[in-house]
Amino acid sequence: MIPVVPRVAAGLLLVLAGAVRGETIVAGPGALRPIAPAAAAATGATVVAVANANGATTRLYRSLGRRQCEPGGETLAVATARLRDAGIGVTSAACGDSGQMVVAMCGAATTEIAIVEVRREDLARAGALGFRPLRDLPDARVAACSPARRDIPRDAASP
Repeated sequence: MIPVVPRVAAGLLLVLAGAVRGETIVAGPGALRPIAPAAAAATGATVVAVANANGATTRLYRSLGRRQCEPGGETLAVATARLRDAGIGVTSAACGDSGQMVVAMCGAATTEIAIVEVRREDLARAGALGFRPLRDLPDARVAACSPARRDIPRDAASP
């Protein structure tokens, strides 16, 4: 059985990789429908991985390195490119939130993370690139990707 997210924010599609049949499902407001992975990527949908039933893949995370009120940090595309450049196949990727509490202060870290699914045999190499098992963050969740912040003036970011 494929888990289904009960509520989906308007305009946000979640792509769920089917654990048993290997199909990809798009969950949108009021509908579930099969879609090819390439078509899902073309929509810019947030991809959510479900571990394969045979345990051939594992979910990992890495901080996007963003700071409150400051430009910079990685995007999901940059985080996954690091893995691909190292020869690690990424089955799926999504933005997420670590679920950890952080102080609300300019310059402090955000809770934004990249969540990726890779083959188990690539776990050690991904670990060398700073990716850790997602199970280490029990309160983590998939979240919409924030736009990349470039030149945010410090005074414009505060109310």
